[in-house]
Amino acid sequence: MMTVRMVWILACGLALNSAGAIADGGWQPIGTEPSGTAPPRSATQPGSADDDWQVPTWGRGGGWRNAPSPPATSPPTPTASTPAATCAIAVDPVRVQAGEYLTVVVNLPTDIASRVGRMDIEMPDGPASGIIREGNRYRHTWPVPKLMLGDIHVRFTAVAAATGFGNAPVTLCAGQAKAEIISPMRVRLFGPDRIPFHSDIVIRAEVSEGTPPLAFAWIMDGLSVQGTPGTFPHENQSYLHTEFQNLGSHNVSVSVVDQEGRKSTDATRVEVYSCTPKLVSPNRVHVNQVREWSITLMPSDRSDPATWTAINAEFFWGDGTTTKVGGSRGTARATHAFGKAKKYQVTVRARDLNGCSIEYGGAVDVAPKPDQPAPTTRAPSNRDTQCPGGAWRPNANWTCCGPAVCAPGLRCSGPGNCR
Repeated sequence: MMTVRMVWILACGLALNSAGAIADGGWQPIGTEPSGTAPPRSATQPGSADDDWQVPTWGRGGGWRNAPSPPATSPPTPTASTPAATCAIAVDPVRVQAGEYLTVVVNLPTDIASRVGRMDIEMPDGPASGIIREGNRYRHTWPVPKLMLGDIHVRFTAVAAATGFGNAPVTLCAGQAKAEIISPMRVRLFGPDRIPFHSDIVIRAEVSEGTPPLAFAWIMDGLSVQGTPGTFPHENQSYLHTEFQNLGSHNVSVSVVDQEGRKSTDATRVEVYSCTPKLVSPNRVHVNQVREWSITLMPSDRSDPATWTAINAEFFWGDGTTTKVGGSRGTARATHAFGKAKKYQVTVRARDLNGCSIEYGGAVDVAPKPDQPAPTTRAPSNRDTQCPGGAWRPNANWTCCGPAVCAPGLRCSGPGNCR
């Protein structure tokens, strides 16, 4: 009985296949097309922009229709190892001098920064150490080697935190930046480090390896001051002319930027001191009497031996003659004798190695030559001494002069001739 039923079911299936059934369209043998002409294929052909070539089919209830277009293909979802476009690396400055510092900054979006377990920054001389994290930003300061020149590349890799034992590291973000190391520019200051009070000073700044035009910026005691730029062929120089108004130490600095953006700075300290002149001069002399004058320049710090220097002085005697002398430890000396009895104005100009310069002077009254003392024939007292010529002198302040003696302040210029 079971065998008879299976044979009948198979026979029915074959009959249906031989006739062909179209739902709601009646029965029709295979090979005969439905009434009407099939519409043309869709104008959209394979390989076009949307690439959804449609094939016409016979629909339910009769009639031709196009098959539905296949669903649009979604773009692939980035994997964890795909570098994100929002990660950024920057170097500052882009052109840096050898021997200076280069700063590397990596900025990450919040969703990536929250998953970072390790940040690797590769510098030209090896992996960076001492990377500082500031929220979503990583920063590293690199000392540029003094002997390194040319283009360099700085690379970073943000690695995800480990999620389990044995899992391979996953790169969240990576990138690189380029910088150029250029030869260093240098500026140096030249000028005195000690000057006297109320003296003018000139400080010169000179640049090497700089590309004109050069921009100089002078700072004196924290305030910006104007310098004088050098002219051809000294465009690499600038000058500061000034006078310090206070005693003590003063700070002077200059900063330079050249056409290529290179920067350099130098600084110096200037000590301003006072010097007090001291003139030792006789107020009254006799005609033809030789006397000594001295001029001393006393620095403000008299206890420091280094402040007492050699000195050059010039004495103007007022009678048409001049004497130039040098001295040590701030003092110069000169002698002079006037030939006529009158009042003279003596002027001294002096300057030491520290730059202290003064002009100082005073009046000198020259008296006529005094009368010659006559030889004495009186009996000497117990304090008198006899000269070789027979004259007696009351004390050592008198000078033996042949048959006579010269009074104090006079010298013997010949037998019996006191001047």
